[in-house]
Amino acid sequence: MNKTKIIIFMFSLGGGGIQKFVMNIVNNINKEKFDISVALVNKKGVYLNELPNEVKVIDLKANRVHYSLIPLIKSMNRENPDILFCIGTNINIVGIMAKLVSRNDPKLIIRQAVDLNKVSTRKINLFLMKRLYPKVDKCVVLTNTMRENITKLIKLPEDKIEVIYNSINIHDISKKKKEVIDESFINIKEPKIISVGRLTKQKNQHMLIDAFNLVLREKKSKLIIIGEGEEKSEIEAKIKENNIQDDVLMLGYKSNPYKYIYNSDIFVLPSLYEGLSNALLEALACDIPIVTTDNPDFIIKDGVNGLQATVDKKDIANKITEILTDKSISEYMKSNNKEYMNNFDISNMINRYENLFKETRANSPSS
Repeated sequence: MNKTKIIIFMFSLGGGGIQKFVMNIVNNINKEKFDISVALVNKKGVYLNELPNEVKVIDLKANRVHYSLIPLIKSMNRENPDILFCIGTNINIVGIMAKLVSRNDPKLIIRQAVDLNKVSTRKINLFLMKRLYPKVDKCVVLTNTMRENITKLIKLPEDKIEVIYNSINIHDISKKKKEVIDESFINIKEPKIISVGRLTKQKNQHMLIDAFNLVLREKKSKLIIIGEGEEKSEIEAKIKENNIQDDVLMLGYKSNPYKYIYNSDIFVLPSLYEGLSNALLEALACDIPIVTTDNPDFIIKDGVNGLQATVDKKDIANKITEILTDKSISEYMKSNNKEYMNNFDISNMINRYENLFKETRANSPSS
């Protein structure tokens, strides 16, 4: 059989979790069996220059996802892929529409990266998903919780749903977390609370700042936020409004966040919702206790390798303070992280996707 030709359809190659996932796929998939192209709504992002040379970039030259429909159809007709692999709710919807009207008939795999609920999913998207998602060949979700929710809300047949966890490159993180870090960071005397993620409403850094304000009443500490995003100016204004500029470090995007996590004392994920957070898994590999509001499939065992908090500033603050004030809890959690992180090694995920692509191509066309 010839190489399986796959077009990965996504928004951009910016510095988010979806983009990290795609980079893991294109860098580690068997190039002798799979020919990968990446179709981008916006040809931009920090990972553009890191793509392997053999990966073709298709620039759809669209400012918004729905404007990419016609360019995507033209690209599919020209490239004639065996599989169209779509990543993200709006991307999935446009990808399904493109498949339905394109001249060629690729197999269609979508990846639902965010759990479906009233907060994460607009009513119009839910309406379209109910009608379009059943037309796919396979829908990848990131946790068993997501499988249950998508079955319930979308009525998607269970045989079309595949649960594949996100992964981390444990070997790569183990090297990068020990790279040289700024001396000014090492010299911070106070305990360091760190959070990594896009600066968006979903990631909930506003509540994290409120929680940190409460922590400061109990324990002098520093908050480090790594990431860029549309909420940056609002977050900076909130920090200034609370007069804690000297206690919060906004470091922006970092190509190696691991050395900052490794040299901090607590990792906090305050998200309103997630699918399966890459940052959460990466923190597991950085020998650090974790406080998280989102805990799919109970990846964080409460009290064992981290603490689970509700989406509430007081509860987040209490969990952070509990770890900061009891060193034995911190050491116990750090010692347990290694056992859990091995479940998410990148080799497991790559094997699952290679098998999925192979089996989906071999199966009869979707209805």
